[in-house]
Amino acid sequence: MAERRINQPSSVSFSALLLGFSSLLAQTVIIRALLSVFSGNELIIGIVLGMWILFVALGSMLSELLKADTSVLSLSFLSSGWLLQIVTSSAWYVYPVAGLSFGEVIPLHITLLYLLFLMAPVCLLFGAEFPLIVRLFKTPPSVVYGLESLGAFFAGAVFSLFMAGYIPDRLTAFGVSMLLSFAALWFLKKRWAAGLLVIPLLLYLSLPDSIGSVLKGRVLERADSPEGEVIATELSGQKNLYLSGKLCFSIPEPGSEELMSQLPALFKEPRDVLLIGGSPAVIKGFSEYRSRVTYLQLNRHLLSISLRMLSSKDRRTILKRPFTEIVNADARAYLKSTNQLFDIIVLNEPFPSTASLNRYYTLEFFNLLKAHLKDGGFLFLRLMAVPGYMGNEMLIADSSIFQTLNRVFPHVKVTSMEYALLIASNRAFDASSLSLKKRFEERHPHTLYLNSSVIEDMFFREKSQRFQRLLKSQSSEINTDRHPVSYLYNVVLWTETQGGRWLAFVVKNRRAFLVLLVLTVLFFMFYTGKRREGPACVVIFSTGFTTLSLVTLSVFLYQSAAGHIYRMIGLMGALYMLGSATGALLAKRKVEKRGVLPLFILAMIALLLLYPLVAYRASIIFGSVFVFGVMGGGLFTLCAFRIKRAALTYSLDLTGALFGAFLTTVFLFPLFGLYYTTGFLVYLNTLSLIVLWMYQTKRA
Repeated sequence: MAERRINQPSSVSFSALLLGFSSLLAQTVIIRALLSVFSGNELIIGIVLGMWILFVALGSMLSELLKADTSVLSLSFLSSGWLLQIVTSSAWYVYPVAGLSFGEVIPLHITLLYLLFLMAPVCLLFGAEFPLIVRLFKTPPSVVYGLESLGAFFAGAVFSLFMAGYIPDRLTAFGVSMLLSFAALWFLKKRWAAGLLVIPLLLYLSLPDSIGSVLKGRVLERADSPEGEVIATELSGQKNLYLSGKLCFSIPEPGSEELMSQLPALFKEPRDVLLIGGSPAVIKGFSEYRSRVTYLQLNRHLLSISLRMLSSKDRRTILKRPFTEIVNADARAYLKSTNQLFDIIVLNEPFPSTASLNRYYTLEFFNLLKAHLKDGGFLFLRLMAVPGYMGNEMLIADSSIFQTLNRVFPHVKVTSMEYALLIASNRAFDASSLSLKKRFEERHPHTLYLNSSVIEDMFFREKSQRFQRLLKSQSSEINTDRHPVSYLYNVVLWTETQGGRWLAFVVKNRRAFLVLLVLTVLFFMFYTGKRREGPACVVIFSTGFTTLSLVTLSVFLYQSAAGHIYRMIGLMGALYMLGSATGALLAKRKVEKRGVLPLFILAMIALLLLYPLVAYRASIIFGSVFVFGVMGGGLFTLCAFRIKRAALTYSLDLTGALFGAFLTTVFLFPLFGLYYTTGFLVYLNTLSLIVLWMYQTKRA
């Protein structure tokens, strides 16, 4: 009787759909939680995806040691839900565990060890569930793969469209845990098991929120927004606002506020001013000039919370002045939709330490800003500032932005490196300390921080010229949307501050690294292809590598296009999984036809060649993710028919995906840009096609 029950199609469908739904939600929640912990650095997405895939693949292999029955599957469902709650609640404990204070750089080895400890148990369980379902219900892997992909699609769509920005991640983890608990009860069909439903609730109520033990000061507000988690704290009377764990600005901060408002007025009468990002308190500095100020802030929650953090006097000054327009919009989208010209543009966003911030410092964006400046208008922005000595890696990071700006504007000047301010215009201008001091004393603005001595120090001729010579002396590349070198140099700086110079070494020897990678892949492909089932193994490995590489590439490109992947991580994963399910279903009818597998690989190569030419808009990027999902699902199904072992097939696909996610995120895209990265993927798939043709034909 029991055997008939577990072979029912409803049991197969339910368990596979549940696995896809719960695992994608778990992956999304973990990535979002860790993005906040590690300051929104997209490098963490690649590392988390890589670790997720590694341990899911290992769990898939180890599942062969487990007995395939309903009690084992039920226990796996229960445990994975409970562990997910523990992971999301304890994510911020990396700081006290490492002996660090919030804001300090977390060393890479500690990052990897902490993620290993945090993610391995839950990932091993999710990885074991796929082959368990295949063996328990005696169902072809391609069927379970298609159903799992469909469940993941529903999870990503529901999360991105209805949950992200509204439901906290801890509550989402609790919901997933409860869903898995109900599923376990459905399989067990034991009355006593109903008591297990209490455990997720107890975990939700009893587990402490680790962020409270890490952030300095008192947490005033928290809000989950489409662009990331917004947190406002107060310490010694100063309010600090964080987005995805990264400090955006503080209120009050008179030095920065006066610098970015009063200094531009010394160069040009600020009649029309565009202020991009940063603290809204900067607006009040333009009040005495009766300037028309347009303030752009992409994050709605960050905007509303920061306005509430202002003093009542400053809030009245900003909100009630007739010449202020506060716009909740992305700067790129806003500038493309208006023909308005400005005398002054102040780019007040943080330094591009993430791909989402890097989009404000690229050649494309600087050209857009130039098109909206009046003749003789000025652009102001800041680099990383240090007193005295600037290290080589930090200097290269600053130089890439300086040289990119210099490519767009004919006249660019800098202050001393202690302030690291860039001033650009389409006309020649005077930035001598004597003339600027004279203008300041004539205007005599009411300032606490900015004075004649500060201006003299900023524009002291020998200091500013020395900094400019240093910036020009570096052989930095131009920062573009398709090759975010400023982000790369910031990652190099990040690794260097931890005492590791391995990434800097790779950057300096990037051609040798690429040659080594090409030869390693060549050897691996032909060595593996000689073995029994080798050609199919090669194809499925390259498929996993390619598809996850395209997903991570799409993350970077979407950041450049829209600037907020935080909400759309789930939807991107959903479309990929929907494509996988579609591809699996389409290929299932063609598995026995001999020429179908090479045709799929040829189609993959053609799509890879087309991808960099069309992936400019968000809609095309999401569509591409779906299409590559179709190819991945189809190739998985065709290879699974030839390999016959579910655990091996699944683990090979995930191992390829592991290398794809890690190498693309950390090395290929930052080092070589979009075109070289897709070129490498074309090379990889071409090799798999050659191996398939050589060894499959011989055996036939």
